[in-house]
Amino acid sequence: MDTLLIVLIFLYSSAPAYVLYLSVKKIWGGKGDSHTWHIYYFKKYLITLSFLPLLLLPNIDLHLKPVSTISVALLILTIVLMVVFIPLAKKKNTIQFYFAGSYAAFMEEILFRGVIFGLVKTVWGSNLIALGVSSFAFGVWHLKNFAWLGRRNTILEFFYTELLYGPFFALLMIWTGDIYLSVLTHYLVDTVTAFIPQKYRIGNLVKEGDLKDIKT
Repeated sequence: MDTLLIVLIFLYSSAPAYVLYLSVKKIWGGKGDSHTWHIYYFKKYLITLSFLPLLLLPNIDLHLKPVSTISVALLILTIVLMVVFIPLAKKKNTIQFYFAGSYAAFMEEILFRGVIFGLVKTVWGSNLIALGVSSFAFGVWHLKNFAWLGRRNTILEFFYTELLYGPFFALLMIWTGDIYLSVLTHYLVDTVTAFIPQKYRIGNLVKEGDLKDIKT
């Protein structure tokens, strides 16, 4: 059983990022067509669906079940905020990145603080090891952005997602017992990144007008 879980940890820590990188490379390399963005998000959807069979594995806590009414309230609050801020995202011409960040808040928390953290914790029985592995995988995940960030900013994003955001979100999950506070916090971080002026962004240095030069 442990061998299977270790294989799953390796696959989920590497394969999703590489699969999405191939689409990102096409989009930002100018080799994609009008369907490339749709394929990119369809891949994300399929990756998310791939988590479902893991729910059948015995004695593994993926932290997806709300542990309290507060967790349910946090989930509802996140969804409400996602809807409320859509007009502002349209006004600021960042709707593409707003939706991307909103989806990422759910998908990435499920993948890293849910699936990978839960699998590592089951194999090695340690929150510290699970925090370290899931945070490192979170940094690796952001290497897929090399096509639009370039080498310097990709390296920067790798380190601050691995050393700052990864551990922070994991600690929120450990503290609450499920992923829903980390989902809300992740959503807020990505939303602020989408809304603040370009010059104040760190790592995610995508200019507001860049999408105009890309086929969507």
